[in-house]
Amino acid sequence: MVLDNPPPDSTLDEARRDADLLQARGAHSALLVTDAFHSRRAYLLFRAAFSHKGMSVRSVPVPDSLDLAHWWAHPVAARRVIEEYAKLLYYLPQGVLW
Repeated sequence: MVLDNPPPDSTLDEARRDADLLQARGAHSALLVTDAFHSRRAYLLFRAAFSHKGMSVRSVPVPDSLDLAHWWAHPVAARRVIEEYAKLLYYLPQGVLW
């Protein structure tokens, strides 16, 4: 299920909206399917949102085309790594990852 109307403001917004929707439908768990690259951050945010509703989520990352083993050698991969860590650091002081 993809909620895109209106589009979510952030991964956290998406996680909270999905948790609300699935809880309203009686679900107790869900699979989070996203690219392997940002699956760690997405899983942390979805796990927190779902656990606040008494639900669980399991991450099922799909392969990514970036060579993450050598991310520093590729400008696109390097940018994505830096952006991903910046997003993770953004959420840490907010306490939303747990």
